[in-house]
Amino acid sequence: MGILADRLRRKLETFGTPVSVPGKGTHRMLLQDLTASQMAMYLDPAEQSQMTLPGVYAVATADANIVENDTFTVDGRTFTVRKVVRPRLKGEALCRGLLAW
Repeated sequence: MGILADRLRRKLETFGTPVSVPGKGTHRMLLQDLTASQMAMYLDPAEQSQMTLPGVYAVATADANIVENDTFTVDGRTFTVRKVVRPRLKGEALCRGLLAW
């Protein structure tokens, strides 16, 4: 893992919320409500119409073993990961962006 991904890992360890993913352990993530602009960027209109609001956008470490159809629970609500994005900078995967609802 590169310098930027390591820096993000340290931030997640400090500020991230511990989230348990069944069968995959606990990962620290930054979570936010999925905004309209994020939905437009990552989801096509058909996917948007299938959403159960509110959705969340979560950021986990680049090496987190989280894939589509994994589930996690936050504040008593269970979310299913519908899409995983891998933002890159200078060829380095920085994190896993998870779109879940």
